[in-house]
Amino acid sequence: MNSSISHRSHRVSWGRRASQLCVASLGLVLLLVFVGVGAAGASEEEATDIWDALIHGKPTLNFRARVEIANQDTKNQSEAYTFRTRLGYGTKPFKGVSIYGDFENIAAIEQKQYFNGLGSNPRNLTTVADPTLTEVNQIYMKVHNKELLDSTVIGGRQRII
Repeated sequence: MNSSISHRSHRVSWGRRASQLCVASLGLVLLLVFVGVGAAGASEEEATDIWDALIHGKPTLNFRARVEIANQDTKNQSEAYTFRTRLGYGTKPFKGVSIYGDFENIAAIEQKQYFNGLGSNPRNLTTVADPTLTEVNQIYMKVHNKELLDSTVIGGRQRII
């Protein structure tokens, strides 16, 4: 039996489904605003002490809404409406050393027409391989030495594009 699979990915405008998650994310954004008040002016200048490095770091926040529709001849159509939130924080450099970490959460806005390939599939939906998850995306230490050929060494888990 020969079956064909077609996938279409589209970016979602801030429609009704994505706006539901925006309301939940608003609290997180407000928290970042209050936590990051001291970080608003963060730059790559050296911190005066460890406390200054921690407090005057830089928070990061990124959102992405996504729709993927999958069809396969022998299965029912799947529709994956997912919303990714990436939240991170980087310290200000202290004696050339800084630390950065972020985590990523992918949530399904609507689960009735979505099968990610994990578990049972009683509705015989086409698989959309975009599972919901929460994971550490990046965590690394960066060491910058101006005296040694202005070199930088980064060690840890990074996202490289």
